[in-house]
Amino acid sequence: MLGKTWFRVLAFAFCCVFAAASCCSAQSANCISVRALDYKKGKPLKNLSITIHLGRPWILNVKTAKTDSTGVVSFCLADPILPNLGLSLDGNSFRSCSGYEFKTATILGSGYLAPDTQCGGRTFKFTENPKPGELVIFVRHVGWLERNSEWP
Repeated sequence: MLGKTWFRVLAFAFCCVFAAASCCSAQSANCISVRALDYKKGKPLKNLSITIHLGRPWILNVKTAKTDSTGVVSFCLADPILPNLGLSLDGNSFRSCSGYEFKTATILGSGYLAPDTQCGGRTFKFTENPKPGELVIFVRHVGWLERNSEWP
Protein backbone atom coordinates (compact mmCIF):
# COMPACT_ATOMS: atom_id res chain seq x y z
CA MET A 1 0.00 0.00 0.00
CA LEU A 2 2.79 2.41 0.92
CA GLY A 3 4.60 1.55 -2.34
CA LYS A 4 1.55 2.49 -4.44
CA THR A 5 1.16 5.82 -2.67
CA TRP A 6 4.85 6.59 -3.09
CA PHE A 7 4.65 5.71 -6.79
CA ARG A 8 1.64 8.03 -7.29
CA VAL A 9 3.39 10.92 -5.54
CA LEU A 10 6.51 10.35 -7.61
CA ALA A 11 4.48 10.14 -10.84
CA PHE A 12 2.60 13.34 -9.94
CA ALA A 13 5.86 15.17 -9.21
CA PHE A 14 7.32 13.98 -12.52
CA CYS A 15 4.24 15.25 -14.41
CA CYS A 16 4.50 18.65 -12.68
CA VAL A 17 8.18 19.00 -13.54
CA PHE A 18 7.56 17.99 -17.17
CA ALA A 19 4.64 20.42 -17.51
CA ALA A 20 6.68 23.28 -16.04
CA ALA A 21 9.60 22.54 -18.36
CA SER A 22 7.42 22.45 -21.46
CA CYS A 23 5.69 25.68 -20.39
CA CYS A 24 9.04 27.45 -19.94
CA SER A 25 10.39 26.26 -23.29
CA ALA A 26 7.23 27.45 -25.03
CA GLN A 27 7.52 30.81 -23.32
CA SER A 28 11.19 31.26 -24.26
CA ALA A 29 10.23 30.80 -27.91
CA ASN A 30 8.45 34.17 -27.68
CA CYS A 31 11.29 36.02 -25.95
CA ILE A 32 13.06 38.89 -27.66
CA SER A 33 16.37 40.40 -26.64
CA VAL A 34 17.23 43.93 -27.69
CA ARG A 35 20.92 44.81 -27.97
CA ALA A 36 21.60 48.56 -27.91
CA LEU A 37 24.93 49.73 -29.34
CA ASP A 38 26.46 53.19 -29.59
CA TYR A 39 26.15 54.20 -33.24
CA LYS A 40 29.65 55.71 -33.46
CA LYS A 41 31.80 53.13 -31.68
CA GLY A 42 29.65 50.01 -31.43
CA LYS A 43 30.06 49.79 -27.67
CA PRO A 44 27.15 48.35 -25.65
CA LEU A 45 24.97 50.89 -23.86
CA LYS A 46 24.43 49.72 -20.30
CA ASN A 47 21.61 50.88 -18.00
CA LEU A 48 19.61 52.19 -20.96
CA SER A 49 15.90 52.00 -20.24
CA ILE A 50 14.02 50.42 -23.17
CA THR A 51 10.24 50.21 -23.36
CA ILE A 52 8.49 47.87 -25.77
CA HIS A 53 4.93 48.52 -26.85
CA LEU A 54 2.87 45.36 -27.14
CA GLY A 55 -0.37 46.73 -28.46
CA ARG A 56 -2.17 49.57 -30.05
CA PRO A 57 -1.12 53.07 -28.91
CA TRP A 58 -4.41 53.58 -27.12
CA ILE A 59 -3.95 50.39 -25.07
CA LEU A 60 -1.41 50.66 -22.27
CA ASN A 61 0.41 47.38 -22.71
CA VAL A 62 4.09 48.20 -22.29
CA LYS A 63 7.10 46.61 -20.64
CA THR A 64 10.18 48.55 -19.55
CA ALA A 65 13.58 47.23 -18.48
CA LYS A 66 17.21 48.38 -18.41
CA THR A 67 20.04 46.94 -20.45
CA ASP A 68 22.75 44.95 -18.70
CA SER A 69 26.51 45.51 -18.97
CA THR A 70 26.50 43.97 -22.47
CA GLY A 71 23.78 46.35 -23.68
CA VAL A 72 21.12 43.62 -23.77
CA VAL A 73 17.61 43.56 -22.32
CA SER A 74 15.13 40.68 -22.74
CA PHE A 75 11.36 40.67 -22.97
CA CYS A 76 9.00 37.69 -23.19
CA LEU A 77 5.91 38.28 -25.28
CA ALA A 78 2.51 36.82 -24.49
CA ASP A 79 0.18 35.38 -27.10
CA PRO A 80 -1.11 36.63 -29.41
CA ILE A 81 2.11 37.96 -30.90
CA LEU A 82 1.48 41.21 -32.76
CA PRO A 83 2.99 41.73 -36.23
CA ASN A 84 4.98 44.80 -35.20
CA LEU A 85 7.03 45.57 -32.13
CA GLY A 86 7.39 49.20 -31.13
CA LEU A 87 10.06 50.46 -28.77
CA SER A 88 11.09 53.70 -27.12
CA LEU A 89 14.21 54.75 -25.25
CA ASP A 90 14.44 56.50 -21.89
CA GLY A 91 13.63 60.17 -21.76
CA ASN A 92 15.13 62.72 -24.11
CA SER A 93 18.74 61.62 -23.65
CA PHE A 94 18.83 58.90 -26.33
CA ARG A 95 17.58 58.51 -29.89
CA SER A 96 17.32 55.35 -31.95
CA CYS A 97 19.26 55.53 -35.20
CA SER A 98 17.42 52.40 -36.34
CA GLY A 99 13.82 53.51 -36.05
CA TYR A 100 11.20 52.58 -33.49
CA GLU A 101 9.05 49.85 -35.09
CA PHE A 102 10.15 46.38 -36.21
CA LYS A 103 8.56 43.22 -37.61
CA THR A 104 8.11 40.70 -34.79
CA ALA A 105 8.17 37.61 -37.05
CA THR A 106 11.55 38.61 -38.51
CA ILE A 107 13.06 39.12 -35.05
CA LEU A 108 11.75 35.81 -33.71
CA GLY A 109 12.58 33.85 -36.87
CA SER A 110 16.10 34.90 -37.80
CA GLY A 111 17.00 37.95 -35.70
CA TYR A 112 17.27 41.46 -37.09
CA LEU A 113 20.14 43.91 -37.43
CA ALA A 114 18.31 47.22 -37.74
CA PRO A 115 20.09 49.56 -40.16
CA ASP A 116 21.45 52.94 -39.12
CA THR A 117 19.05 54.99 -41.23
CA GLN A 118 18.66 58.08 -39.05
CA CYS A 119 22.07 59.06 -37.68
CA GLY A 120 24.69 58.27 -40.31
CA GLY A 121 28.38 58.65 -39.74
CA ARG A 122 28.93 55.19 -38.27
CA THR A 123 32.68 54.60 -38.15
CA PHE A 124 32.70 50.89 -37.32
CA LYS A 125 31.50 47.82 -39.20
CA PHE A 126 29.18 45.52 -37.29
CA THR A 127 30.07 41.99 -38.40
CA GLU A 128 28.01 39.76 -36.10
CA ASN A 129 24.82 38.13 -37.26
CA PRO A 130 21.91 38.48 -34.83
CA LYS A 131 20.53 35.27 -33.39
CA PRO A 132 16.86 34.29 -33.70
CA GLY A 133 14.94 36.39 -31.17
CA GLU A 134 17.56 39.17 -31.14
CA LEU A 135 17.07 42.75 -32.29
CA VAL A 136 20.23 44.87 -32.64
CA ILE A 137 19.69 48.63 -32.70
CA PHE A 138 22.04 51.60 -32.93
CA VAL A 139 21.52 54.46 -30.51
CA ARG A 140 22.97 57.93 -30.13
CA HIS A 141 23.22 60.05 -27.01
CA VAL A 142 21.54 63.43 -27.26
CA GLY A 143 23.61 66.06 -25.45
CA TRP A 144 22.32 68.75 -23.13
CA LEU A 145 22.81 71.53 -25.65
CA GLU A 146 20.88 69.68 -28.35
CA ARG A 147 18.05 68.83 -25.94
CA ASN A 148 17.76 72.43 -24.81
CA SER A 149 18.40 74.31 -28.04
CA GLU A 150 14.73 74.81 -28.86
CA TRP A 151 13.50 77.61 -26.67
CA PRO A 152 9.79 78.43 -26.60
